[in-house]
Amino acid sequence: METCIDEYVLGRENGGFPDWLIEWGRNILKSCKPNAILFTAGDADLNAIHYLQFVENYRKDVSAFPYAMLDRPWFVTLMKQGIPEYIESVPIGWSDYEIMSMRPYKWKTNDISITYPRRMNEEFKIESTDSIMFLTIEANLERGKGKYLSSDIALLANIIETNDWNRPIHFSLFSRYGDYLMKYFQICGLTYRLLPFNTSENNITIDINHTEEVLLDESSFKDLGTVLKSDMPRASHLLHGYRWIYLTVAEQYIKNGDRVKGEMIIETMHDYIPTEILPIKEYYTDMIDRITK
Repeated sequence: METCIDEYVLGRENGGFPDWLIEWGRNILKSCKPNAILFTAGDADLNAIHYLQFVENYRKDVSAFPYAMLDRPWFVTLMKQGIPEYIESVPIGWSDYEIMSMRPYKWKTNDISITYPRRMNEEFKIESTDSIMFLTIEANLERGKGKYLSSDIALLANIIETNDWNRPIHFSLFSRYGDYLMKYFQICGLTYRLLPFNTSENNITIDINHTEEVLLDESSFKDLGTVLKSDMPRASHLLHGYRWIYLTVAEQYIKNGDRVKGEMIIETMHDYIPTEILPIKEYYTDMIDRITK
C-alpha cells in the first residue's frame, strides 16, 4: 500500500487529481451512510475516493467497489478479503473457486427473494407485515439460442443477499445498474441508496435531510471554480450531476406543495453552481422551466 499511496500523492502533485475532482469524491463519500458499500461509476469517481481514503484517511469506513470490476475475479477476491486499515472487506458469499470460475450463467427470468429485518419497516414507516424484497432479474446476454446472466449482475445479487442489510449499499450517480434495481433506489446526496422496498410507492424517493446536508453546505462547492483552470472533459461531465440532484429535490418540494422551499433550492443551486463556472445544459434549463411553471 505504501507504493500505492506514493503514486496517488505523486499524481495529485502533478495535476492528475485536481481540487474539483477531489471535492466531487468527498461529496460522494459525505453522501454515504456510515460503513457503507459504494459501487462507483469509473476511474474518476474511484481515484478521487481512494485518494481521500488512502492519503487523507477520510471516510475509510466506506468500501468503494467500481461496478466495472464486478466481473474481474482478482479484484473480487481483493474486495472479499479487504486490506486491513485501508479497505473494509465486502460480504461476498461465493467461495474462492466460484469467484475464479465466474462466467456468464445460463439463465431465465427469475424472482430472487431477499429477506430484510422488520425493523426497516419501522425505520422507514412502511405499513407492511412483509419483510421480503423481490429482485426480478432477466438474462442480459445471448449466445446462439441460449440466454445468459452476466457474472457482474450475478455477483451483485449475491452481495446484496450476503450483506443481509447489515451495511448500507450505495451507488454513485453515474454507476451502472440494472432497471430491476431502480424502484428500490433512494436519492441520498450524490448517491442512490438501495432499500428493500419500492421507494416511489412509499414516497421515500429522496432522503431529504441527508441530501440537503450536502446541497445546502456552501463548503461542499468551495473548489468547484478550479475546474476553469484544470478541466478534464472526460471527468468534469460528472459535475452536471450536482444540478440534477438540486433540481430533483426542488421538484419534490414543489410537487408536495412547498413552492417556496423548492424555489429556494433552485436559487441555492444558482449561487453554488454558477453558470460562469459550469455552463448549464439545455436539459436543465428545460427542467427548471417544467418544474417551476
